[in-house]
Amino acid sequence: AIELMMFPPSEANTYFQVCANANGKFTVYEQPQSRKRRDLGVEVAANTRKDGFDIEVKVPVAKIYPLVKGEHWKVLFVRNRAIKDELTPKGLCWTIDAGKHQTPSDWRPMVVGDAVRR
Repeated sequence: AIELMMFPPSEANTYFQVCANANGKFTVYEQPQSRKRRDLGVEVAANTRKDGFDIEVKVPVAKIYPLVKGEHWKVLFVRNRAIKDELTPKGLCWTIDAGKHQTPSDWRPMVVGDAVRR
């Protein structure tokens, strides 16, 4: 499974968490109160292969918070994997920056820029 966390610069001090698995099942939460959000229009597509899986997540972020050029959001990408051997603790997960799941101050900043023009 994967998790995507997004923390916009709102005064509400809430962040959004998308949890998705390799079967395409997903849940979206508004945190820290763990409120399920089905109204944000998130889409997930997944594909399993013999040696791995692919998960694509589409998040219409304007429904979370308006995008304003130059503003900083915080983001965190997490991979969860249940390890099944005697030497490894169960339920391990990895992040890009080794940030803590529920600590947005540890997350990578993302600066909102201009739209991509082709």
